[in-house]
Amino acid sequence: MIAGLLPGIAQTLSEPIAIVGQGITAFAVSYLISAPYFSVSLARYSLKKKILSALVVFILGNCLTVFSESLFLFISSRVITGIGAGLFNPLAVDLAIRIVGTDKKGKALSLVWGAHSVGVVFGVPIGVYLSQVISWQVSILIMVVLSLISFMGLLFSKGDYYQKGQNYQSRALKTVLNPSVIGILGISLLTCMVTTGLYSFVSLLQKKSLHALPMILLIWGGGGVIGSFFIGRVVDRLKKPQLVMSILLFGLALNFVLLAQVVNIYIVGLIPFFIWGCLGWATVNPQVCSLIEGREDYTSELSAFNSSAIGLGGAIGTSFGGLLLSGGIQSEHLLYLASIFLFLVLIIQVLKNGLSREVGEKYG
Repeated sequence: MIAGLLPGIAQTLSEPIAIVGQGITAFAVSYLISAPYFSVSLARYSLKKKILSALVVFILGNCLTVFSESLFLFISSRVITGIGAGLFNPLAVDLAIRIVGTDKKGKALSLVWGAHSVGVVFGVPIGVYLSQVISWQVSILIMVVLSLISFMGLLFSKGDYYQKGQNYQSRALKTVLNPSVIGILGISLLTCMVTTGLYSFVSLLQKKSLHALPMILLIWGGGGVIGSFFIGRVVDRLKKPQLVMSILLFGLALNFVLLAQVVNIYIVGLIPFFIWGCLGWATVNPQVCSLIEGREDYTSELSAFNSSAIGLGGAIGTSFGGLLLSGGIQSEHLLYLASIFLFLVLIIQVLKNGLSREVGEKYG
């Protein structure tokens, strides 16, 4: 949402938008670092207390954002907010899976990431609209109120979950460093270099289209909502998340070729954007299910590292895409390169799956 609020924030702080926009970078960096770091360092504490603490940090960061009167305070507030978000998301995944049971972990992940996609598709434009008709501070305060409601609901809820056993932190770190886990995280990073990184240049792709950018974003986001909510059923039914991931990679690779071919056709050109959103958002679910399979005690830590891999992949993809575009490559050629890259990722995925059992037996 902050991206859409930048003009109002820049006016309040009397700073250029380009400078104020570094608050987004500060949030992203703190999120990427805090998610894996705190998931391991705070592993021995109860899940409920950690989620409550994450919400407190998130609320504090947003409150500081609302009352920021200087660029320093604003950037600092986004760092704090990023830490809270980095703490919260993997913990939410862990809690959801513990509530429904590991046999329905795909469904639990669909609920968490489906809600996340709904927030992106509907929450962001609503927040931006409120900032335009009232003020940007109101949009942030609504997030604070919703976070407080979540905090109170969890505070008075029954039950709690603890990480049991001695030396849990060292065992959690050992689990994350397992070659099989690193391989899955690598696939997440490589996939998001394309799916998320390419999204950064959707406005350039829109120039080849007959449709307005808001329509394309809505179609893409709608696909993301559907993909996030329904992929869990597929994962739970097949019980083979890595097979599901391979199918998604194959579909995405073909879809970018299709997008390059039909982007300038009315109505038809919207279909690849919908598929892109649907399959792209869906990739998170099987990856997390693969990570925690047989490692359910470390769900928070593994989810946190996967989130960081996703964010880092998007950042790297955006950087490479920018370099290619600045070098003179056309946007449609970027789509073909994305397709080729995903086919290479698919090959790595297939080879990795063939070796995963042997590696798992060797390293435990």
